[in-house]
Amino acid sequence: SSDLLFFTWAGLGDNLCLFAAARNYYRTYGTKLTVCDPIGLYSGADFVETVDGLGFNSFADDQIKITTAKLDRLGFTPVFINSTGFSYLAPSYTKNITTWPKSHMITRLAERLGMSGEVCIDVPPITLQGSADGLPEDYVCIMTGGLQNYKAVSALVMQGLIDQFKNRFTFVQIGAKKDARLRDVIDRTGVAIADAATILKKARFLITGTSGLMHLARSVACKAFVLQTHGEPLSVALYNLHRYVSAIDGCGLCSRGLRDPQHQLCFHGYKCIRNLNAELAVEALEENLDYLLSDELPEPQFETAVADPAKGLEDFFEQQNTIHNPSQYFRI
Repeated sequence: SSDLLFFTWAGLGDNLCLFAAARNYYRTYGTKLTVCDPIGLYSGADFVETVDGLGFNSFADDQIKITTAKLDRLGFTPVFINSTGFSYLAPSYTKNITTWPKSHMITRLAERLGMSGEVCIDVPPITLQGSADGLPEDYVCIMTGGLQNYKAVSALVMQGLIDQFKNRFTFVQIGAKKDARLRDVIDRTGVAIADAATILKKARFLITGTSGLMHLARSVACKAFVLQTHGEPLSVALYNLHRYVSAIDGCGLCSRGLRDPQHQLCFHGYKCIRNLNAELAVEALEENLDYLLSDELPEPQFETAVADPAKGLEDFFEQQNTIHNPSQYFRI
């Protein structure tokens, strides 16, 4: 019989949450699942077995055949784990959009792994060792931009926060190399994930949009001030370690599951995030500074999972029928 090999999307946040779910599975059943680790985040972790570089990342038939044959030789049956669902569209019902889970991503992924019971909403620290060389003793991390329009934060907003607080904090910018450069920062964009984790671990706190860095910060117990989109329900990635601010007047269609912000056109100019201006962000950060700078830690955070195990590659191939929206991607 072959062993199951679990994998998910290639994104940082998705993989961190999958490993968080796998740790909950281990805590509940004492069984180490085998999980594809495309970035090498958890090599040698004590709660999971990892396999590098064997996930599917292409719908091309030849690539799928090559990967499937390799997995067969190694004795693995691949299972794609996904926290979102699919909804097919009338009148033809041939194309789908993705739908949000009713719980935290970690809980939903645990359910798809086949787990029932109490799920702790935390993220294991990655095992990769990184460096924060050359940085001062005391700093705040900040990122701007993002991959998708519905959660990408304008550089004008992040610059407004820096301008307001630069006399109080040294800012270190992390994130993607393609992100807009902020002024009055130490630039650490484009560093390896292990380095980003180490930089976050030593930071006072992080200022970020709804992003993979938010999950990475949770893994190293770095508090975050999150400029949160209304484009998805807050509950999907809510960590009680962090603090959140949102625009006052998002339309609410996407967070209520009436539209898919990743795959359907937005007719409201992405006001779910774009109407979160610097003035509102500055005011909210002032209100949360005492907590963010304190050593205060919240009580552990729990949800309940009800097993709904994924069977194989069904959800992976379901993506082939998902409608495509080129305008979803954020451009600087």
